[in-house]
Amino acid sequence: MSTPTRPGFAAVQRAVGAYARVDRAVKTVGHVARLVADGALGAALDDDEKMRLTVGLYDLDLRVYQPAGGLWDWEEAWLARRLPPAPARILIGAAGAGREAVALADRGYQVAAFEPAAQMCARAIDSAGGRYPVVRADYADLVDAVAGRNVALRSIVAEPWDAVLFGWTSLSHLLDPHGRARALAAASQLAPRGPILVSFVARLGTPGAPTSRIWRLARRVGSAAARLRGLDTAVNADGAQFDRSVGFVQPYAPEDLAAMGAALGRATIHEADPGFPHVTFAPT
Repeated sequence: MSTPTRPGFAAVQRAVGAYARVDRAVKTVGHVARLVADGALGAALDDDEKMRLTVGLYDLDLRVYQPAGGLWDWEEAWLARRLPPAPARILIGAAGAGREAVALADRGYQVAAFEPAAQMCARAIDSAGGRYPVVRADYADLVDAVAGRNVALRSIVAEPWDAVLFGWTSLSHLLDPHGRARALAAASQLAPRGPILVSFVARLGTPGAPTSRIWRLARRVGSAAARLRGLDTAVNADGAQFDRSVGFVQPYAPEDLAAMGAALGRATIHEADPGFPHVTFAPT
């Protein structure tokens, strides 16, 4: 026996149906936009341009990153397990607005941080409140500082550190394999007896994007633009993925991280958290 329809339900049903159709259309447009951006930008830009674009996107999303947000549960467990006890000296790269730095300083650690995005760095400096140094710099600057070529980070690299923490997923933003190796080697030199802690992206973007006709068309357009701009499209086919919220990232598989650890002469400890992949490069 059917239930009588109350007055107004039919109008609500029509409105919900209209909303569902609009929502589906918006998701479809967003999906296509991600395919186009990932395919075209990945081919049209070189690694330095991808990095600069990524840094700018973080500044656009400044309101999302709160310095007082504290550590996430997986970070609490990870850092408690791998960091030496306070007041150990912890260097934090790509520190964003300072979330990790604030939390570790509150726990009694001696902290220093650097961040390439201008507004992010300004917020990190404010959140530090003069308790620890924060410098606007990137991992290439760190490499130069260790080699004696960078003044801004001179005080930070003057003494060894007890651990180096790569800010959340920042390792995946190092697209150039040589630059990535140099950054890790610099961190290892700065913390010769301490751990290097990195989180990374295992997968991002639209699954199966390279099999999509839209993505392949966008890739061809991006490759044509790269040739006009004088870029080597063969060198530029690096597998980096683009997402509007975090820019370009290089996803890593477990074997990629193990190879990085071996190149440093360190043990690679794969931490157990499939939702937030992270590893520790421990001195042997």
